[in-house]
Amino acid sequence: MLQSDLNQLLSEFTIDPLDFTRKGSKEQYDAIKALAGPKVIELEAKIVEVFDKRKAIKILAEQAQAVADSLKDVEEVKTVSVQELLTEYAQSQAINKTSEEVNRKRAEKLERKNKLQLEMDALKKEWDDVNEYLVLNPEDKKIINTEEIQKQIAEAQTTHEKAAKYQSRVQAEKAAQERGKELEQANGVLEELRQKRKDLIKTSIDIEGIDFNERDGVVMNGRPLSTYSSAEQIIAACRIATHSNPLLKVISIKDGSLLDKANLEQLKTFAVEQDYQFFIERV
Repeated sequence: MLQSDLNQLLSEFTIDPLDFTRKGSKEQYDAIKALAGPKVIELEAKIVEVFDKRKAIKILAEQAQAVADSLKDVEEVKTVSVQELLTEYAQSQAINKTSEEVNRKRAEKLERKNKLQLEMDALKKEWDDVNEYLVLNPEDKKIINTEEIQKQIAEAQTTHEKAAKYQSRVQAEKAAQERGKELEQANGVLEELRQKRKDLIKTSIDIEGIDFNERDGVVMNGRPLSTYSSAEQIIAACRIATHSNPLLKVISIKDGSLLDKANLEQLKTFAVEQDYQFFIERV
């Protein structure tokens, strides 16, 4: 069996400690997720899907909130019926016309009455007619003020525009609230999936003093692995490699030429203590 064949076979069950220590935090965390098993990989795909969906919802929520904010100063204005105002105006004009005619005639009758006072006997019949008319119209008819109606008609278009803007504001605020709720739900789902992924990784690779997260990758005793010496990083990576598949007592290391004598001695001691074999590729 060639070294390359062995490397490919072992890479499916464990990690190369030296290669692992040279990775960045994100790459180390990706390697840990791959070792944790297919459930974590399946959950990772779900997290990516929810994250992308949350990103789209966040954009829509920000757009909806921007529209709502741009209309927050629009005041509520109730609409008016131009048709009703026109009808009222026409009726008032008709009444006024009749009232004006009545008042005009009444004034004539009153004037005539004053003249007839001097001709009472001769104009008795006319006097009675006048009195009869006055009985039917005992006082002046009330004149309706049509100026206010005319003003309302003139302002009707402006009122409609204000009312329409207010409705836009109400709809925009409602849309912003709905998007905000969707964003909150998406954040909750994403956080739940991330926690589930972390729990699965911890269950699959449970090593005392070693933890994993998205920001630092591998954390040992509360510190990122990258802050430790190369020797400490290699030993930690070997611990992860042995724990990822405890039944496979073999660890393969590429680029073994980069290891100095002290590193090789550490690996030798680790192999003896843990009953492991190392396949180190050196050029």
